[in-house]
Amino acid sequence: MRLGAVSYINALPFVVPLQQKFEMYLAPPKVVNQQLRLNALDCVLSSSVLACDPLLYPILDFGIASKGPILSVHLYSPVAPTLLSGKHIAVDQSSETSIALLRILCQDHWKVEVDFVDPQQPHDAWLLIGNEALANQHYPGYQTIDLASAWYEMTQLPFVFALFTAHRTPSEDLLQLFDQCLLWSALHQQEILNIAQQQTSLSSELILTYFAQITYRLGNHEKRGFQTFRQLCNV
Repeated sequence: MRLGAVSYINALPFVVPLQQKFEMYLAPPKVVNQQLRLNALDCVLSSSVLACDPLLYPILDFGIASKGPILSVHLYSPVAPTLLSGKHIAVDQSSETSIALLRILCQDHWKVEVDFVDPQQPHDAWLLIGNEALANQHYPGYQTIDLASAWYEMTQLPFVFALFTAHRTPSEDLLQLFDQCLLWSALHQQEILNIAQQQTSLSSELILTYFAQITYRLGNHEKRGFQTFRQLCNV
């Protein structure tokens, strides 16, 4: 079994126990997505936009979701997002899902027309994700807009940032393995925390707060949130 996952600390509750049994391929979301599409991997925990592909089996019961703030996917803006019409927003191409979410929020929630540009180009606001966003909760003179919070304001549903996706319907053994990963991680919280601190140098308080925001088992509410995102992506 060739497994991959995003290289962010939010995946550690799956990655750390899985690495005890498998060699894991870890990379930014877009790269992991590409590896699955190329058949280089069999099953990945990666960007939700990958599961919008009708050629893949979409939703397993495990992923990374948040009902309300996620703390690691931010738009930094000098003004309220409803005032961004005509502005340029720099986006990091490493996350297809976060860009798709920001596009939906601009169009359907804030009702603004903006231009997405490369971070090296002049811009008025910017999108930041993952460990770097987690480490930069605020920038002087800018508002921090948590995209998961904005999504919940718009839909009253959780947002699923990542989920396990595979080419074939997974075996019951594999699903049980993912469940066992979360049980193991719950019993080894200090080990997970230590690894997260080594990777980010963030405070234990922030990391624990971050993990508390995340839902790893996807129930009906999370799946409704994903299906709403999927529909809006394909409009």
